[in-house]
Amino acid sequence: MSKRSQQPTECQTPDCCCSGMSRRDFLAAGSAAAAALPIIAGPFTRTSFAAELDPAHLVPVDKNLTAEWTRSLTARGEPTVWSGDRLTVLGMPCGGIGAGQMYVTGDGTLACWHIYNHTAPLGRNNQGYQASQLPGIRLQQGYAVRIKPKGGKTVTKRLDKTGFPNVAFIGQYPISRVLYRDESLPVKIEMAAFSPFIPLNALDSALPATIMEFTLKNTSAAPVEVSLAGWLENPVGVATVRASGEGRRKQTLQQMDVRTDIAFSGLPTERKPEIEGEVKEPEVFADFEAQDYQQWKAEGRALGSGPAQGTLSGQQRVTGFVGKGLVNTYAGGDDTTGRLISPEFTITRPYINFLVGGGADEKKVYIRLLVGGKEVVRAAGRDDEALTWRSWNVRKHLGKKARIEIVDDAMGSWGHLNVDQITFADRPHRGPGEFERQQDYGTVRFSLLDGADAGSVDVGEAVADEQLSARGVFGKGKKEIVYDLPEVKCASLCKNLSLAPGEEKRVRFALAWHFPIRRWAFPHYEDLGNYYATRFSDAGAVMQYLAANYERLASETRLYCKTYYDDSTLPHWFLSASARRPPFSRRGRSTGARTAVLGWGGLLRGHLHPRLEL
Repeated sequence: MSKRSQQPTECQTPDCCCSGMSRRDFLAAGSAAAAALPIIAGPFTRTSFAAELDPAHLVPVDKNLTAEWTRSLTARGEPTVWSGDRLTVLGMPCGGIGAGQMYVTGDGTLACWHIYNHTAPLGRNNQGYQASQLPGIRLQQGYAVRIKPKGGKTVTKRLDKTGFPNVAFIGQYPISRVLYRDESLPVKIEMAAFSPFIPLNALDSALPATIMEFTLKNTSAAPVEVSLAGWLENPVGVATVRASGEGRRKQTLQQMDVRTDIAFSGLPTERKPEIEGEVKEPEVFADFEAQDYQQWKAEGRALGSGPAQGTLSGQQRVTGFVGKGLVNTYAGGDDTTGRLISPEFTITRPYINFLVGGGADEKKVYIRLLVGGKEVVRAAGRDDEALTWRSWNVRKHLGKKARIEIVDDAMGSWGHLNVDQITFADRPHRGPGEFERQQDYGTVRFSLLDGADAGSVDVGEAVADEQLSARGVFGKGKKEIVYDLPEVKCASLCKNLSLAPGEEKRVRFALAWHFPIRRWAFPHYEDLGNYYATRFSDAGAVMQYLAANYERLASETRLYCKTYYDDSTLPHWFLSASARRPPFSRRGRSTGARTAVLGWGGLLRGHLHPRLEL
């Protein structure tokens, strides 16, 4: 980031959220946009303002509001239906109060998995809102449908914006409704996603769980066979993988009395005594101490003519690099771009360690590893010029040919990357410690509450189109696997339905999590735990409670929605705006034997859940 960008020009507040657009450009763009909108006030002249008002006070006494616009404020209207490009950055939070949360995105997939007792950075100031998609942790997760009309052709589609380009979203907190619209199909599909939220019942509103209830209706005149499948990668240990920790994960298919579960869990670290001489010194692959990039291939202006000797002109002070040289893509400023490509090498050690700093936008500024020409992992900075150690576990790629690329495709604030001291080693430079002491060590259940007709604990690292088959997510497979970090394994569950003409059925998926280790660093670093861990022993116990009380929890949550949105006479725009307060009560964590909810939902939270007031 440049020194200049540290000093706000027009906005003088410490939390300035101004974009890179100048004030003049902003006003010009705003004027153009305003010209396309209905005029709701004005025009104004100097006499429109009362003489007794401060000249700097630019609010007229008579705002000349149009009668049409004034009437629109009190009109009942209709709920907003979101579709098209607006779905890209749309999401509604779900998750119990103080139990962590995730977001239901515009096409029904889940994003921003903040269930691990710490919150991932979402971008500073306005960055999270200007991003091309919702920030935060994303997992391999989704749903697909296979439709076979009687005597017709079988159609298979993903339940997202790739399979249903006309998908639409209706958000009435706490329920997200996703409409998978395709007039060519004989089946109408909708999903309602929510976590139980029941006024005056704080305990049932604080479950670490989310429900995804699908409704499928045959709109044709002939019978239809339908299969609905859902898949999820193991959510346990996601942060540990990113920190290059070591450990093992387990996935088990379990058939209960009625429901079917995929049980995800972690396993304690295997402690193997080190043999003297077994661990060798790291091998330095690149230290960037030469005057040029040697065998590395540089492209673009951002790399300059060779490694930088520290901080460049106009840049904040760069620290943390080793020696005198480093890769610094700030050459020419934040608006220059380029990439640096390493010579090919063979992976001979289980870890690649390196120093990285600079921009945090992992989509535009990053260092990545290519194995066989395909990317397998990448990393970025933290919007900080200080370089810190990062590690990649490449054990499963031993013996393969690879390259490292340093990429800068970003322009604007923090549009650069700093990299130094790439080494090959037998251990991560700094591991996070024992797996069982990490905050993302726990259990997760992914369930079909009505029972599955097929399931598998291993349908691959990611569900590509070829996995959308009877041998993939719609089929039967292994019932238990154990594997090492950082491998990724997805598991799936499938429900088969027969729909008569006009018939409608529901399929209920559910997700429950249990991560009991939570630490708080202020004022003293200590283990606090989570309140939900005092009620439930693991995610299986959470799912058991959810399944046993499903009809009550779902009906009372829907009653709140009906009372607030449907039975009200207030305008829908007002209800939607005022309903944004309760979700904030879900943002924090509840700790110990009492509930201490952190958030901003004070006003409405006190009325809806007075038990939570401190």
